[in-house]
Amino acid sequence: MAGAGEVEDNLGIPRSTLSSWQQKGMVVGLLRGTRKLTYPLDQFVDARPLEGIADILRLAPEARSAWLWLRQPHGALNNRAPLDALKAGDRQEVVIVAERDFA
Repeated sequence: MAGAGEVEDNLGIPRSTLSSWQQKGMVVGLLRGTRKLTYPLDQFVDARPLEGIADILRLAPEARSAWLWLRQPHGALNNRAPLDALKAGDRQEVVIVAERDFA
């Protein structure tokens, strides 16, 4: 997890871009305290949002439950965490499982 400044320093993603992505539902931003957002670094690949994150955010009731779901091994994904399946390129499979789980 990292604040916007740390994401910018470590990954080179400008704060304005990160904020825009979060507002558009393209990345997970979790509240730390009452106003500050923290961003899980595992959702970025080559300084871009991992493909499929936006799909999960669209289906989940809120960002925290989406992130928890993404991190937990899932039987329907051969006991892989959905995040790992997305990183392996199995976006369609992950979205199908998410549609069922969040329905």
